[in-house]
Amino acid sequence: MSLGSPGALGRLDASALAFDAVEPASQATVEPPVSTAPAFDPAELGRGLRRGAEVDRFNELASRQDSLTPAESDELYQYRLRRLLMRARQLERAASSADENSLRDALDDFRGRLQDLRAFESGRRGAGLWAEYEVDRTAEEQAVTRLLTLAAQRPHGLIAGSEEAAERPSGSIRIREARFALLRQMMSRSTCWRRPRSPRSRWRSMSRRRPRRGPAFVSFAIRAKSRTQMLHP
Repeated sequence: MSLGSPGALGRLDASALAFDAVEPASQATVEPPVSTAPAFDPAELGRGLRRGAEVDRFNELASRQDSLTPAESDELYQYRLRRLLMRARQLERAASSADENSLRDALDDFRGRLQDLRAFESGRRGAGLWAEYEVDRTAEEQAVTRLLTLAAQRPHGLIAGSEEAAERPSGSIRIREARFALLRQMMSRSTCWRRPRSPRSRWRSMSRRRPRRGPAFVSFAIRAKSRTQMLHP
């Protein structure tokens, strides 16, 4: 079809003039590129933090971990991994012993270090840094199993962490009567436990009551006495 003929543009199909909508640049979501995994030395991860220079360096990096460079963040990541793996080895040693209190303390320490590592990894992911180190939690599972075993072996009635059960008397025990003396006395004084009185005894108790003598009654008694004296001088 020639576009030079009159009315040719009006007969064009609307689909021929349709254009694809282009998404604005402000609405496009661009994910930050993830860096490669740091080259951690397995032998170095198997050693704990040394006192002195390494501990001071760890504290200095941890105090400003929100403004670290990628290289400093990798260094702090390695320090946190070394500290966590050292706690895992301590937890394994505590699980091999029968000290329940030490095992609980080691388990709480390991979980606290693991929580710190997870929080730091979340910040690294937000900055586009690699944070996918798989922590072996076998020591934690063994510690929990060991605690359940110790709890099952504990005698009934024994408080967690103690070694000896409190002495308790055996056999039948007679409860002292003095413990129920006060309760029995209260029940005897209560009105709901009193036996209802007969009408005759109720009339006797009412007849023994002295009526109240107010001023009106006193004046009436004086007038009656004076009138009696007048009739019988």
